[in-house]
Amino acid sequence: MYDYENSREAAGLENIGWKLNPHKRVMLQLNDEDLELKKNDIYKKLLSNLGHYEWEEWTSRMLAAAIQNAKAIGAKLVEITSLFQCSLVGWDKKSEYVKDSSDFERQLKECIFEVISEDDKELRVKFKNA
Repeated sequence: MYDYENSREAAGLENIGWKLNPHKRVMLQLNDEDLELKKNDIYKKLLSNLGHYEWEEWTSRMLAAAIQNAKAIGAKLVEITSLFQCSLVGWDKKSEYVKDSSDFERQLKECIFEVISEDDKELRVKFKNA
């Protein structure tokens, strides 16, 4: 199980995040200005992975916090890898689910992503203005 609070310090805030689907992980790489901005493309790719899941409110808050923390310390990489294993989530409590993912989508839109590479198992992206 993934323990966000205990893993934060151990990982130096460089490997914090959530799995977007069971088969492909998404890497967010910071402080790399070599690629051109592809915001719409990466946003569509992320949402295509997110679309068929129900999201809890904490998801967007924790993702936003991880992004801001990583950017604040100049981390080179933030890895989104463990949503469905996160020990903070009570997946059996259906009443806690939020079907409207607009807050999560809004926060993704506010981030500026660029595609670094993609294959069947991994989508690697970065922030333009880290």
